[in-house]
Amino acid sequence: MKDIRKILNLARPYWGRIAVAGLGSLVVSGMNGFLAWLAKPAVDNVFVEKKAEYLPFIALGVLAAYSMRGIFSFFQSYLMRSVGAKIVRDIRDKLYQHTTSLPMSFFGKDSTGAMISRIINDAGSIQGLLAYTIKDLFVETCTIIVLISVAMYMRWDLTLIAVIVLPLALYGVSRLGKRLKKVSMRVQEKISRITEMLSESFSGIK
Repeated sequence: MKDIRKILNLARPYWGRIAVAGLGSLVVSGMNGFLAWLAKPAVDNVFVEKKAEYLPFIALGVLAAYSMRGIFSFFQSYLMRSVGAKIVRDIRDKLYQHTTSLPMSFFGKDSTGAMISRIINDAGSIQGLLAYTIKDLFVETCTIIVLISVAMYMRWDLTLIAVIVLPLALYGVSRLGKRLKKVSMRVQEKISRITEMLSESFSGIK
């Protein structure tokens, strides 16, 4: 949570774009809910009651919903990726300014490759978090709320059972997320060592 709070503080100058992306998330979630709701009348009218005259309207509804979801999902992804790129640029600028202002004794403690890796690779990994994790957090949260509302409208009893089981699934996802975080940190350490080796090798050649 602390890491997410720090990133949100860095994202403050770009809240306008994030807000527009959030509205896009609401539209995407609404279309997901509409498609889920449309399944029942489609089955009841077309397949059960054999009312073929409803089929064109249902097909147009599905086509319109998928089209709107695709358009808004694209613009939402574009906005979040642009915000991620801008924040990474700001972080790299701050890291560079901070590193160049440190005393000379600091540069003797750490290798050139490790410092370059922190500025380039470690900062770049944040872009993926902003472009995908936070974007998915917006979309999936809104989608879950919409789908639960639709499910409660259709069958409240089965929905309550699903809501009771949901925390167990979230616990498993949380455990998996912690493991993936450890793996990601090990990957960053290996990338740092590779960058360090390449930097020293190329410096030796020159």
